[in-house]
Order: sequence, then structure tokens, then C-alpha cells
Amino acid sequence: MQNYLLEKVKEHEESLDVNNPRDFIDYFLIKMETEKDNQELVFTYENLVITAFDLWIASSETTSITLKYALLLLLKYPQVTAKLQEEIQRVIGKHNSPCMQDRSHMPYTNAVLHEIQRYINLSTIGIPHSVTCDVKFRNYLIPKSFQKRSLLATSDGFWQSPMKRVLDISCVDEDFD
Repeated sequence: MQNYLLEKVKEHEESLDVNNPRDFIDYFLIKMETEKDNQELVFTYENLVITAFDLWIASSETTSITLKYALLLLLKYPQVTAKLQEEIQRVIGKHNSPCMQDRSHMPYTNAVLHEIQRYINLSTIGIPHSVTCDVKFRNYLIPKSFQKRSLLATSDGFWQSPMKRVLDISCVDEDFD
């Protein structure tokens, strides 16, 4: 994997346009050039490969988990799947590839994607947050090193009025027409 990433970095170097960076690797290479005289060299090929690998691993896991849950939820809610399919065929068609410009014409699809991400709440799988010193918040004391994994996306007590959800079994489909 390291050799593959180094090969991609070399390809980026050969086609780099500093006035038109395409992606993370381009931005990193530009920063490497501007920071090359810095004694505390942080922007190195080694760090670029390590960071790219970390991003690849993290995105692979979250993407695969999201897709698995999306498929399960779409199987569970066939009426949602049917509306998604209708919107996708109406906006994109059967023989076209989707593009970013299509997104603004697909509010139902966008809502379902956001709802799937809220529903599975990947953030609880990730890194917990902690405070570095004792914190007084309202009438509560949050002690130093207290770890918190946020579940705000699924907390009924957090919202002033419960939000109707696309994938909530108690929601009536007409609410989203």
C-alpha cells in the first residue's frame, strides 16, 4: 500500500498545478514546498503517505459500514426505496451518471442519505472527546479527563420538539411528499 501511495504522490508531483490544486495530495505537496526551509519539518513524503493511508483506512471503514446499514434500512423500508428510485430516475435517468449538480434537484434522496447517517450514528464508533481541565457548565461539573461520546443525533431530550424522520417507523409517508 505504501508503494502505491508513493506512486500516486509522484504522479501528482508530475502534474501539479499550484494555482489549481485538485485534492489533498496537491495541497500537501504545495505546503511541502512552502515549508521546505522550516527546521521543524512536518510536511514530508513520509507524513504525506502516513496521512493518506490513515484517511484511506478511515474512509474505507466508515463508507463500508454506511453502505451496509443503508442497504439494510432500504430493505426494511421499501416505500422509501421506491421514492428514492423514482426521484433518481426522474432527475438522473436510467442511462446517465450522477453528478454534483443533480444533488440540488434531489431533496428526498438528500434527506434519506442524511437520515441514514443520523440513524446509524457512526460518531459513537469513533474517538470519544474529553476535557483537559475541570469545567463548570451551568450547574454541572465536568471533571478533567471525562470522556463523552455524543448521542445528540438520537436524543429525544435534546430536541425541543421531536423531529419527524424519514426512516422512523412511526412517521407517515405523506409527511415527506
